Amino acid sequence: MTMDAPSTEPTAAPRVWTSVFAERFFLLGATMLLCGVAGALLGVLSGALIGWQWINAPELGQGVIQGVRLGFLWGGSLGALSGFAWSWSMRLNPLTLRKIKRFTSIRRGYWSFLLLGAAFLMALAGEAFVNNQALIVKYKGHYHFPFLPGAQSRKGQDYGLSRDRDGQKYSYPVNYRELQDHFQHEGKGNWVLMPIVPYDPYEIDSRPFEGRFVRVTAPGKDRQLTLTKVEVIRQGEPLLGKAKQSSTMVGRSAEAVFQEGNTTWLAGGAQTKESADPWWEMDLEKPRTAVDVIIVTLPVGPAEDNRTLPFEKAMTQLTVELLDENRKPVWQKDYDLGQSGDGRVLREVLLTHPRAPDTGRLHLLGTDATGRDVLARLFYGFRITMLIALTFMLMVYLIGVAIGCTMGYFGGWVDLAGQRGVEIWQNIPFLYMVIIVVAVVSDLPFTPPIWFKIATLLAVLVFFSWTTMTYYMRTAVYREKARDYVAAAQLLGASTPRVLFNHLMPNTISTMVTFMPFTVSTAIISVTALDYLNFGLPKPTPSWGELLKQGVDQLHAPWIVLSAFFAMATVLVLVTFIGEAIREAFDPKKFTTYE
Repeated sequence: MTMDAPSTEPTAAPRVWTSVFAERFFLLGATMLLCGVAGALLGVLSGALIGWQWINAPELGQGVIQGVRLGFLWGGSLGALSGFAWSWSMRLNPLTLRKIKRFTSIRRGYWSFLLLGAAFLMALAGEAFVNNQALIVKYKGHYHFPFLPGAQSRKGQDYGLSRDRDGQKYSYPVNYRELQDHFQHEGKGNWVLMPIVPYDPYEIDSRPFEGRFVRVTAPGKDRQLTLTKVEVIRQGEPLLGKAKQSSTMVGRSAEAVFQEGNTTWLAGGAQTKESADPWWEMDLEKPRTAVDVIIVTLPVGPAEDNRTLPFEKAMTQLTVELLDENRKPVWQKDYDLGQSGDGRVLREVLLTHPRAPDTGRLHLLGTDATGRDVLARLFYGFRITMLIALTFMLMVYLIGVAIGCTMGYFGGWVDLAGQRGVEIWQNIPFLYMVIIVVAVVSDLPFTPPIWFKIATLLAVLVFFSWTTMTYYMRTAVYREKARDYVAAAQLLGASTPRVLFNHLMPNTISTMVTFMPFTVSTAIISVTALDYLNFGLPKPTPSWGELLKQGVDQLHAPWIVLSAFFAMATVLVLVTFIGEAIREAFDPKKFTTYE
């Protein structure tokens, strides 16, 4: 009796639950996205036709827009449900699992994927992180969640605020930042939990600054400070207060300010003796909101004139500060007066924008030219850009893969006619078509909603970007169809769809997957460039291109352009790392295909 030699065949490793879960999650997400986009596309086309023929609307074209909206919602929902059902009957083949495992071993690309994916998921739930609506409000033992979709809009009177800071009746939606401050000062156990960035991307921060002291300083040694007027204005009304100074006054004393008509003057002027960093200060007696600060300096003149300043002691710099009750700066402005001996009238509007990053007001990246929070604009701009880029990628693949596979599989006159058609389509100038479409949408006899303008921009991008993927898929399918496994499937009676989807598509997946990250980066760059040229997303939609445009136009506010540049550069670098890892993991030279 002879014994059989031990088998040298490798035994398959048991699949742990984590790998099964990862495979299910990947298939579920991929099929739902693919079928959802396909269903939404068919729904939009059919909805536009139905709206044109059967939906009556008061304005021309509104029926088409309503049909498109309904078709998108119903088509996308049904497509996603069909993708969910389809995913349970699918399995990834062992070769694809090996490629995915290879991708996870490339740390730079894998961690870039996790980081970008986490940022995108956070952006999808952006209202919980960047929003002017409170996350939780506890009032009289009851909890409210204003940030949730569909939450009831509440007025200030609902939380016990009968009057706002300006003394007006609080019958409009509550400002939760003000409510948070009110509850903290009230001390009755009520509280408000705000998001990390408590601003909406469309909100203009018009809150006046609040402080108790206004200080004017002439920095430097052996200086004298000479002033005629220091005026603090709140909503057109001058604020009065008591005066203090750093050293004994020269000439008549200026113990306080007084009002003459609508102007607040210093009694007898303010001129200090020679000292280091002389200052003059107005005490408003309690914290008050301030909108404007006006400073009038005295001219220089002969030394014996007590109301003027000697030439050799002339002020060259001036610092104006608004301080809180603890004398911490709330707002500061530095002036360079030069060597001129003439008096100066300096007026600063405290609400001017753009404003530099301010941790006190939680503008972590400052404000833009209209007073909107830059970080909020960047965050929601990232969400919109990524949604457009991913949808762009899926729709480009749907069109490009379908046409490319058809050309490569059938060949002959189908391939010839397809190539000539693609070449003609590629020669249509893309930018001119964008300009024409934007002009047409702007001149419609009605005002289309913002989502319709975004969908129109996306459609233009897709219609002029699918040709590149068509060539790649045509070449891959044309090469694969000559292999023996395709001939065997055809001899066994496999239908054309079965050959394409069950045999050719799995063996051309390397071509498709490799170009996905680079298609996403192309969409990000295209949308940003069009926004920069004012042909992209409709205003006031948050966008990176619009921030870049603002930053270039206002280089005196470098935080705008730098924030947008670094955000875009970071995302593109992450996408590039992911693309490199995918290209290496799905390299056909490293993995054989089924033949």
